Amino acid sequence: MIRRRILSLLSLLVLVAVADTAVWFGACWRIEAGFRRWERETRGQGWRVSHAPYVRGGWPLAARVTVPRIGLSAPGAALHADAVTIGVALAHPLRLAFAAPGRSTLLLPGLTLDLDARRLRVLVPFGGGKPLRVQAAALTLAPGLAGPTLRIGALSAQLAEKPGAGLAVAARAGGLVLPPGPLLPRGATLDSARLAATVAPSPGGVASAAAWRAAGGRVAIAPLHLRAGALVLDARLRLHLDSALQPAGRGTTTLRGAAAALDQAAHAGTLPAGSATALKAMLSLLGDTGAPGSKDRIALPLLLHGGLLTLGGLPILRLPPLAWPRS
Repeated sequence: MIRRRILSLLSLLVLVAVADTAVWFGACWRIEAGFRRWERETRGQGWRVSHAPYVRGGWPLAARVTVPRIGLSAPGAALHADAVTIGVALAHPLRLAFAAPGRSTLLLPGLTLDLDARRLRVLVPFGGGKPLRVQAAALTLAPGLAGPTLRIGALSAQLAEKPGAGLAVAARAGGLVLPPGPLLPRGATLDSARLAATVAPSPGGVASAAAWRAAGGRVAIAPLHLRAGALVLDARLRLHLDSALQPAGRGTTTLRGAAAALDQAAHAGTLPAGSATALKAMLSLLGDTGAPGSKDRIALPLLLHGGLLTLGGLPILRLPPLAWPRS
């Protein structure tokens, strides 16, 4: 009796393993077929696609196909990645996952963007109505190896098409190390960042950046919330592309804890004491403190023009110019 039960259990396990293997082979084949179809369509649009042979993996809980050393190029633009993995997990059969750990490089006229990540995933649901999700950890962004570097400890975002309203974006990030700027010392950090934004019209519905601008393209960010120690910034702003197809716009910001943050920087030695005192006086003059007694809350205008981001007229950060691929 016991022997018969053991044999029955073993037979069941063998059947499950065979069925799982068949499903795994079928799923990997479908992923490879989809990738080959994408290759044909992309080459038909004038792009060059290169990569090393596929590598299958993930059995028994997932079907994954890794495409090593992938390259995508056209006149004026190129993208290279160490590897891209495409997969479906048995626990989430209606969600396709793209992963690109390691280093990737985007080349555009006048701009090289290097991206490195310990973990970078894009989760694409099958069917409409559900948001696309992005997850990243230990992410590094730099405009070339010698350029200023933005480091992000953890990032999560979701993008969803809203009929008639454009593309809705929501993102959260933590452990950010900012590139140095006119008022940002090397190693300046943000504990957390959060934003909600709407891009209208949706970028997927236009052929180029110029077409998006001609269609009245706008990005509305409301709110943007940043926290760095005692300093808290809340902002609302509207962005667009100027005549040179560079981001521009304006908005309003509210600073809380600025005086305490400047005192902390002076005490830590990252900012001279005299500079901290001068900045506190300048912020109090530039900003609108609102009701009497609310000196810890300062309202300042935010402006992005000509690649320079200013807060209350003070330069904060200079952005590298965007070079869009030719349509």
